Amino acid sequence: MARKAQLDLLEHSRAKVDLLRMYLTRYLNILSLAPFFSTIRIYDLFCGEGQYPNGGKGSPLVILDAVKSCLEVNARSITPSKFICHFNDAKPEKALKAQEAVANAKYEFPEQWVRLKFSQEEYSSIARNAINQIEASRDTRAFVSSTLILKASRQRHLAVAGRRQDGGPTIPPDHAHVPLR
Repeated sequence: MARKAQLDLLEHSRAKVDLLRMYLTRYLNILSLAPFFSTIRIYDLFCGEGQYPNGGKGSPLVILDAVKSCLEVNARSITPSKFICHFNDAKPEKALKAQEAVANAKYEFPEQWVRLKFSQEEYSSIARNAINQIEASRDTRAFVSSTLILKASRQRHLAVAGRRQDGGPTIPPDHAHVPLR
């Protein structure tokens, strides 16, 4: 049975998506002007349904709103960045609802700048794929969002912080560094 916070956008969930929106909007506007990043990858590994039954926007819609808000700045860049947004949920019904929520939001992104991907993989598989994609490109910046945050850093480490997929305790950020190879 789903918890109430998963069904309705409650105050703490609203705070989380508002923080995500504010951060990504600023971060993506800055990155889209940087001439040395040709690709910006955004991973939402636990995307959920995309929208709460009470109408609140979930992380996929918040992420795409942030991408949309920076496209004008991106167009003015000397070297516009390409955005690859990957939404994943291990539960197929949630992943399909997220894809439907995105389709219903009718984002009209320029194909040359924004690509959307949806998947239904277990975290252990999708996280390794994300790490490999980040490692494979030197001119890529990555932000992986939702209940687990993964961020590639200049020191080529992967910082992992957040709630575990199984609902276990939060992993302290200082104990959650995995070197990238």
